[in-house]
Amino acid sequence: MKFNKYNNSYNIIGSNIKNYRIYNHYTQNELFEKLTIYGLNLYHSNIYLIEQ
Repeated sequence: MKFNKYNNSYNIIGSNIKNYRIYNHYTQNELFEKLTIYGLNLYHSNIYLIEQ
């Protein structure tokens, strides 16, 4: 699998999710609850891993 860098970062979506979560004053668990409403089954531990 090939990984591409964008602005010296490999994980673009993780920083976007974290910025969105902080901007809206959500905890990782609250974001998890919001995502389950839309059918996305990501646990707060998965959100943590994506953000890192």
